[in-house]
Amino acid sequence: MADASKICGTAMERKIKIVFFLDYPAIRGVDCRFLKNGNPGIGGSPFALLALLYLLQENYAADFDISLYTQESEGISDAVKTVRIRDFESALIRAENDKADIFISQYNTENLIMLQKYRHYRLKHVIWAGNFIYRQELTFLAKISNIARIVCVGREQLDLYRDHPAFKKSTFIYNGIFLHKEKLPEYNQRPNEVTYVGSLIPCKGFHILAKAWKQIVAAVPDAKLNVIGKGNLYDKTIKLGSFGLASQDYEKEFIPCLTDNNGKLLPSVQFFGNLGTEKKEILQKTKVGVPNPSGISETFCISAIEMQAEGCLIATKKCPAYLDTVFRNGILIKRECDLADAVVALLHKKDNDYEQMYSWLNGHFEYYKIASEWKRLLHDIFSDKPVVHEKILKNPDFNAKYLRELNRKIKEFLPFGFQLLPTVLFYTSFFSKIHQLFSRKK
Repeated sequence: MADASKICGTAMERKIKIVFFLDYPAIRGVDCRFLKNGNPGIGGSPFALLALLYLLQENYAADFDISLYTQESEGISDAVKTVRIRDFESALIRAENDKADIFISQYNTENLIMLQKYRHYRLKHVIWAGNFIYRQELTFLAKISNIARIVCVGREQLDLYRDHPAFKKSTFIYNGIFLHKEKLPEYNQRPNEVTYVGSLIPCKGFHILAKAWKQIVAAVPDAKLNVIGKGNLYDKTIKLGSFGLASQDYEKEFIPCLTDNNGKLLPSVQFFGNLGTEKKEILQKTKVGVPNPSGISETFCISAIEMQAEGCLIATKKCPAYLDTVFRNGILIKRECDLADAVVALLHKKDNDYEQMYSWLNGHFEYYKIASEWKRLLHDIFSDKPVVHEKILKNPDFNAKYLRELNRKIKEFLPFGFQLLPTVLFYTSFFSKIHQLFSRKK
């Protein structure tokens, strides 16, 4: 394949001017200068943005002139050209005035109004979709001409949009990880430890694991549960409950599952709070990692990758994120009530096929590979190249994907097909509401 810099012609007459926008509160008070050592304890999305920015600047300085627009520069590497900015709207205006070519921001529904307001700008937008985008919002984005790409973080996430007009300017690039292969404890020499990594908020599903814990201990009496994360990972202003773990209401939901009759924490459970690279030591003695077992809100889940890189097996919900990021030796459950059985089954395993798992991780998610894919994408956007989609689908039976693809082909065949025909998601939502209506009447 020819190098992108040779294909793009005018692209190399000058550097392509790239602006990244980061909502700073997500990383306030955290040292983010040494990301190659791992996530220092910030959310997965801000870590992904900063790590990509650092790698593009470090490896492709001849291609790109990169700036970071954010509210503060504390904790950011001095090597990064940082512009202090008040908010998203100010960032858009500044980027246009600075004659930037491409503006990259992570998807936030609150920014839709500003994208509409400044749709006349020459600035090309890249919407980095670390979150699922609702159908109505996709329609909105599809109509804004200077949104050049919607970049999903997983193949399965992108496939959800196959029959929507926004698919025509959507693509996917996985989030990455800095892999450092090292000698890890053998799986059968690890203690029976289970580890959860993530924010302790309802959509991250910790309560599902908490409810399954006593059943797990009944089957494996020496099992231990490590919990990494707190309810204030993304929002430091949240008022925590009496245990100092999560919001008061959420603590009341999961704490009874992890305490004895006297209200004391079970000896098999330990909470570590928000950790950075220190979590490596815990993961390297963990057998089973349980990232967000609800699957809700997960488009990728960097925690699943980090756990596997340290030799853990994964038990969690079957959903788009984990179809992309969990190796075949993990267990993806269809029902939440099956989580305990899945964890117990993995605790009883003797091996984790680590060499094959690591090779798979390296081939899909290694950060230098991911950075090179972004380099190619940015050159394509600058040169106004259309999106080219893969024709071969993986997991065609999952989430009615084959119907989405059939619907897309019908829409492409018919004149004004994308304007006239709804998406499969519209049909399923409609019939679901009808079913709920009749169920209530009964």
